[in-house]
Amino acid sequence: MKEKYPLIKKILIGVLLFIITILHITASEDNMALHVLHRELYFLPILLTSFWFGLNAGFIISLVVGFLYSSYILAFSVSHVGLATVIPQVFVFVLVGTVLGWLADKEKALAKKRLEDDNIIVLGRAASAVAHEMKDILKAMKTLLLKAGGLEAKEFSQDFESEMSRLDRMIDILSSYARTEEGRMFSHDLNRIIQNRINHFEKVAAENGIFFEIKLDPDGCPSWIDPNKITWILDKLIENAMEVSSSGNKIYLTSRRGGEFCTLSVRDEGPGIKPEHLGKIFTPFFTTKPNGQGLDLAGCRKSIHDMGGEISVASTLGKGAEFTVLVPREEAGKSLAQDTIKAVLRGQRDTPMSRE
Repeated sequence: MKEKYPLIKKILIGVLLFIITILHITASEDNMALHVLHRELYFLPILLTSFWFGLNAGFIISLVVGFLYSSYILAFSVSHVGLATVIPQVFVFVLVGTVLGWLADKEKALAKKRLEDDNIIVLGRAASAVAHEMKDILKAMKTLLLKAGGLEAKEFSQDFESEMSRLDRMIDILSSYARTEEGRMFSHDLNRIIQNRINHFEKVAAENGIFFEIKLDPDGCPSWIDPNKITWILDKLIENAMEVSSSGNKIYLTSRRGGEFCTLSVRDEGPGIKPEHLGKIFTPFFTTKPNGQGLDLAGCRKSIHDMGGEISVASTLGKGAEFTVLVPREEAGKSLAQDTIKAVLRGQRDTPMSRE
């Protein structure tokens, strides 16, 4: 990852070194407090260099600082202890520069890996969503062909079936590309996740004059879900709602339980979705945004399907849109941890939780 404004940062570090050194040299030898202050100020360029440029630069600057600091003391100062003072202090400079530089390099490497992993996950979701759509289309084509009793031009039947088989293989290849995301199904109260994500977005929303109105099921919404996936889905729905909302608008989040599912809805007061776009909203690569990729909502639907749920959208033009997510509730009348050991191994809670 490239550093932003590297030249300006290098100039700033050089200026700091120069100013601190001048202050240190011109300070009175009798004023120990000033010398101690200047010694501590030398840590500033070391810290900045380590954080900005990593281990090698941090190590080099700490050596430069050690040289500038020790040269003056050994050459001109008579009130200091001498080597007994200089050596430990130079060692501390080098140690700080080296450790902080190493930590900064490690953090940058981790950030780069996280970015690469996120990109792979996005591509994986896209591949999964596209493969899912292609499977549905292929299945529909086969059903229509069966109902029609085959092609009228029988001489093309074999070629048609061959092309259908080829499409089947392409779908398998595309599905295999999709990276399997780590995640397990847990029993979670959907209300807690909703409240957590509202807390996450509340400040940004308030800065833009957007407000949340929340109506959660008072009895809770214990659901059988992957918490990481449902958090990602909820984030995308809230982000989309915020993008189409103007100052003074509200975003409504509700939850309720009933039947075999818990229901989560996110409704905005934006411009709404055109009727001709409603049927395509979850189609991979379909987007109305100038720089959109058309993968988020398709990925949301794929993730919801993986959890055994469903997602839908309703909209009235000029009056906003509402996304409704259904996720499976806990198994009716059955404890989630009848067998504690097996439950823990599956990632379930080890306390009995039954649905009413």
